[in-house]
Amino acid sequence: MAGNILPITGYRFAAGESFFVDANVWIYLYARQDPADRRIGIYSRALSEILRNGGRVYVDVLVLSEFINRYARLEHEFSIADGGPVNFKDFRNSAAFKPVAKSIAVACRAILKNAARTESCFDSMNIGTVLQDYESRPRDFNDQVLCEICRAKSFKMISHDSDLKDIGVDLLTANRKLLSFP
Repeated sequence: MAGNILPITGYRFAAGESFFVDANVWIYLYARQDPADRRIGIYSRALSEILRNGGRVYVDVLVLSEFINRYARLEHEFSIADGGPVNFKDFRNSAAFKPVAKSIAVACRAILKNAARTESCFDSMNIGTVLQDYESRPRDFNDQVLCEICRAKSFKMISHDSDLKDIGVDLLTANRKLLSFP
């Protein structure tokens, strides 16, 4: 199954469409970012348009887990720059992590307010095919699983991940590298 890579800007979101949002997009929307980063506005407008036009947004535990871990690691990088612990586990066990954990939990609640939870389809997924694809192609395993979820549930994926150039599902993105891919 071939998928299309479509620019998210200018896409006309319609009622009844279902979208699966990747962790990297949630990071742009909810983690500490450079406010001048164009991707924040692009993905924020897209999410607003989906919801306003009667589309559905979905998230699963794998994406939420990736979001939580990436958000914590980003905050750890900021902490190191401010003289905090270099070891991530030391940072996570420090008093400085408590407000970070609270911010992450608030962000997760906001995601879950705007996105319906969906199952990962692991019990029905052809994991043999996924592992064979993983073995033969340089692709992130989690990305493969997310694509399988999208295929199984007819979701369009929203992501900024450059690795998703030939995923076999419709992909909406603001990633210029993906959009210029032949």
